[in-house]
Amino acid sequence: MLADESLAKAYYANWVRSQGGDLLDGGVHAPPAAYSKRRRALAWCFLVLAIGAIAVAVVLGSQTRDDEAAPRDRASEPATQNDVVADPPPKTPAQRLDEAAAAEGWQVVESGELYIKAAEPDTFTCGSYPCLWYTVQSTSGCESGVYVKADIMHDGHAVAWTNAITPSISGGEAVSVMLEDVQGVGSQFRLSEVSCMDF
Repeated sequence: MLADESLAKAYYANWVRSQGGDLLDGGVHAPPAAYSKRRRALAWCFLVLAIGAIAVAVVLGSQTRDDEAAPRDRASEPATQNDVVADPPPKTPAQRLDEAAAAEGWQVVESGELYIKAAEPDTFTCGSYPCLWYTVQSTSGCESGVYVKADIMHDGHAVAWTNAITPSISGGEAVSVMLEDVQGVGSQFRLSEVSCMDF
């Protein structure tokens, strides 16, 4: 019986090797079917782990995007005691000049440098033609004067144009200039160009 048992083991071992089998614990060979079951079980474990890792990455990724979007969403909410409110950036000297000029009714032509405003109708008189007076101010001066051009408007359309050049302007000084509708075709003026002739 011993010879038959060892012969059976030898046949079995040859068959396991021919089928791609391997040795199990204690030197016992496992049949290929048992070996492939183990491989399938390991493959399923790895698959489940991979799906779990992907799910965790997706959840963390979406939470990161939510965290990035949170400051924008909260920008419209009023600040609370725990929120830190950032100071606005400091204003440049030109921005401060522009704000002060705008508060006095001036229109900014060149930031921090050139400003213009129309005179109030009751503060000037015209000659034979419709006119409008403008006051021009320059921070650093404009020795050659300021060129002022305006469209002459009728029923919301430009029908002609007029222009003038101011006298020389010293730094911080304001001068007046008159624009006239010498053809008498319009009812109002609309500024279209203002520039220092020095530039």
